[in-house]
Amino acid sequence: MPYDHVILEGSVSPGAALTVSGVAVPTGPDGLFITWWPLKAGANALRLVARQGGQSVSRVLTVTRTVPASLPAVPTAIARASVQPAQPSEFWDPAGDSPAERRVPVRFQGSPGGQATFRVAGGPAQPLTEGPAGVYSGAYTLPTGTVLRAAPVTVSLRGRDGRTVSATAPGRLSSAPGTARTVAQPPAACRAWA
Repeated sequence: MPYDHVILEGSVSPGAALTVSGVAVPTGPDGLFITWWPLKAGANALRLVARQGGQSVSRVLTVTRTVPASLPAVPTAIARASVQPAQPSEFWDPAGDSPAERRVPVRFQGSPGGQATFRVAGGPAQPLTEGPAGVYSGAYTLPTGTVLRAAPVTVSLRGRDGRTVSATAPGRLSSAPGTARTVAQPPAACRAWA
């Protein structure tokens, strides 16, 4: 996984104490737990130990963090597979949603030390910030009255060599204010996390 952390979620017997690699993790009265765990690059062996009444059970979960290779500063380039949003987003009731609910993260990996922007459906360029080196990110907050139909999100990077390159995110944005819908899920269409 390319992320710098993992979310561990699960359950132990009610009343059991849990540690992950020696660090205590809070559990609910029903034994449920969820915790954010940092990852280093490479293999991370996470030892989960549940203790209750003098007995213990342990498991080792190995999570491998892959760190993408950095692109060179020149020539200016964008790693096209890194461009986000990766999935389409559809807003049915933007006026009823909070700004946080209307926010779409925009991110990509490119040559370090450049100036990056993004546009939604050819609109005005909006800045992205770099950090860590070569990773550009920001967010688009959908204005409440905006109508979009599979609008592309295009990122651009002007590099140290003066070249500007662009790429379009695979995830498109759609909104239709005032068209809030009720959706029914067929039986067995929802899965519980194990």
